[in-house]
Amino acid sequence: MKQRLRIRINLAAINISFLLNFGAYYSVQGLQSSLNKSIGTQSLSALFVSMTISALILPPIVVPAIGERKSMALGTFAYSIYTIANFYPRPYTLIPGAVILGCGGAILWVALRSYIRAMSVQYSSIDKVDKDTITTHFFGVFLAFMSASLLLGNLISSAVFQSITLPTHEVSSKTNISNLTTQQTWTAKDANVTEPDTEISCGTHNCDYPSLIENARASETELIDSPVLNILFGVFAASQMLGALVQYFVLTDLQSDDQQDKQGGDCVDTKMIASGDAREPSKMQLITKKILATSKLNIFDTVGRLMIPLTFSVGLTEGFVMGQLTRDWMTCYNGIEYVGYAISVFGIGSIIASYGSGLLSYVVSRRTMLLVVLFLDLASALLLLFWEPNMTRDSWLLYVTFGAYGIIYTCRKTLINASYTIFFPGNKEAANSSSTLWMAIGGAVAYVISSTICNRVYIAILMAVSVTGTLLYYVAERIRAESRDQLKREEG
Repeated sequence: MKQRLRIRINLAAINISFLLNFGAYYSVQGLQSSLNKSIGTQSLSALFVSMTISALILPPIVVPAIGERKSMALGTFAYSIYTIANFYPRPYTLIPGAVILGCGGAILWVALRSYIRAMSVQYSSIDKVDKDTITTHFFGVFLAFMSASLLLGNLISSAVFQSITLPTHEVSSKTNISNLTTQQTWTAKDANVTEPDTEISCGTHNCDYPSLIENARASETELIDSPVLNILFGVFAASQMLGALVQYFVLTDLQSDDQQDKQGGDCVDTKMIASGDAREPSKMQLITKKILATSKLNIFDTVGRLMIPLTFSVGLTEGFVMGQLTRDWMTCYNGIEYVGYAISVFGIGSIIASYGSGLLSYVVSRRTMLLVVLFLDLASALLLLFWEPNMTRDSWLLYVTFGAYGIIYTCRKTLINASYTIFFPGNKEAANSSSTLWMAIGGAVAYVISSTICNRVYIAILMAVSVTGTLLYYVAERIRAESRDQLKREEG
């Protein structure tokens, strides 16, 4: 009874600590493109790159050395470094902070999976229940708290911004468009540029007057130096540090029931055992083996190559929502105080997709669900391309768009992760690494190009990648089905 209670306390501590950490992080991430412009999106790109690279190197070294509990506390503390960097947002503060976060995030997620697995194994031995069932249950509870964190921080940030009177600016060549808090109409005459007297709006018109946009985004804003922002980031950083302290002092160190269960039983090379040498491979050997397996899947496996575009599109979608959609639509049309509400709606769509895709998987094939997601993706993209919003009557439709992208992003991500596991049952570690790798690369590319290309072009690229990726996925499914049928005939 005492051991069961201890495990439940550990699970509660993990959930609360991640709620504290990611409630703050998701809000800070969503504000980057609106507050810090190109510097903010570049830092998020650096975050994705550093997390991708460090995921192959750091976890096999750090987690066994200091244990899961301390690794999670260290990773969570790294998130607070990026939040603190936002007090003085410059390239030499935000980008190093993002790199530190990326390294810490890679350690955090590996340690988390290992810790929850260890809890599940211990709990199953107490209650005499299948450990895979307990693992699924524990992860389900954890994901519910993660979904809540997507709402919590963003609702707080929007409530704080709405509680104060944000400065409204006359639009000029020195005005930062992203700081406008009400719907504005801009003309070339107002901006002191020699363009025709044509209305300049947000959204897909962000490149209509390059001189205005360039000057606007280059200027510093009153909001960045606002004491309110410092208080907000201070609360977020304190929340993340509190999460790290909960992990360090409340959690207890756990051990798996046996060494074979840890890391899926792959700690010892089977060839070494067969030859009578049961020594564990070195950390460098484990890292090299992981990199080679992932590279082999992406280079030499036909199905692995066919999965790349659709997996890549998940990162592109996330980058678009957290970058252009928040900056050039929600902030530009409605104001920065509404960004948190918009991302919260994105989170609600994500929650609906998480549970909905799981339920629908019993009655609808993955191909059918991906086709529906593609149609929703194309409809949302075409709406943004041709829609000229009037915020006095159309603001609700902008929130619907955020919710639609929450469904698109999460449903596609869930189905892709499931497909990698199903397509490569004997090589799950390389499959998981491949899906994480290409999603991260997609996110990094998205944040790099978000400030350099026009939104019309980006949306066109996003649609092309989504369509191509879905078609190639169908080919991958066909190849897998033919291989399975051929194997059955050979066995028969």
